[in-house]
Amino acid sequence: MPTPHSKKPASRATPAKPTRPGRPAKTASQTLRNAQAEAKRWKTRLDTLYATVPIGLIYVTPTFVVEHVSRLIADLHGSSIAAHRGRRLPDLIQPERWARLKPVYERILKTGAPRYGIEEELPDPQAPGRTRFFLSEYYADTRKDGTIRGIQGVMQDITILKQAQKEQARNLRELKAKNRELDELAIRDPLTGLYNRRFFDEVLAREWRRFQRTGEGFTVTIMDVDAFKRINDQHGHEAGDQALQLVGTALRNTLRGSDLVARIGGDEFAALLPNTDVEHSGPVIEKLQQAVKKLPLPTVSGPIAISLSLGTASVPGSPPVTSAAELLRVADKRMYEAKRRRSARQSNAR
Repeated sequence: MPTPHSKKPASRATPAKPTRPGRPAKTASQTLRNAQAEAKRWKTRLDTLYATVPIGLIYVTPTFVVEHVSRLIADLHGSSIAAHRGRRLPDLIQPERWARLKPVYERILKTGAPRYGIEEELPDPQAPGRTRFFLSEYYADTRKDGTIRGIQGVMQDITILKQAQKEQARNLRELKAKNRELDELAIRDPLTGLYNRRFFDEVLAREWRRFQRTGEGFTVTIMDVDAFKRINDQHGHEAGDQALQLVGTALRNTLRGSDLVARIGGDEFAALLPNTDVEHSGPVIEKLQQAVKKLPLPTVSGPIAISLSLGTASVPGSPPVTSAAELLRVADKRMYEAKRRRSARQSNAR
């Protein structure tokens, strides 16, 4: 046994483990080949996407050289996908279309801001003579340093939508026309085509309010066809209807465009003459009477004369009135007075 004073034997150094042979480091050429293979795979996927996507896609460089294009846009340009690659966009589309698109591309290259909602109507290559509608958007493909690598365009065919919108607009126009027609029918007399009593009363009330507001006068004339019952009794209701139609046409053709003429009863007509006071209403009334006198009514027994009895009332005028209804009553009363005078003259003549 070793004594306490004996020396310890020197410790042996642990031998180093031999290193395992590792994998050889990738060479630069291998890395490049791998990257190229990956890029090729991505290009193949991108080409497949552009060839099969159902919308329009186009990618151009800042010098407007086409790198990728989808089938829809290639067909629209009348060429193949392969024929687009490497060619400048201005050489592939119509000059007038490029004149519209060039400012869009230039603006994106300058600002980097996308452009939305560009609508175009273009010839349909599959149906000569027809057009299709497209809605496009354009985006800048920007690198990390902010420079623009290219511009991506997305185009959608909205022809069906536009056709639906046109159809809707056409239906709306037809509906409005029908509504106007119905509105006209509601305010027109079906026999003479003149306005009816309801519309006349509405305009009379409106004109009265204007008179109260501005003081601008107007005249109302009530007219009745003389001996209308005798025309119906002796010559039939068809002759009576024709007489009313002739009177209505004569009144409408004699009055101004700003005047209103209406059939307000069986053989009774009314006219409203805006901006016409007592002094100026006389010549108008005389014209109306003369116009009707020139309208002989043809019958089986020969032509017969048509005449009117008229009564007028104006504001301001005498007697003073306080409402549109009162003004109408004054004109109506004067019309019946004129009819009685005419009847008395005819009786005395016999």
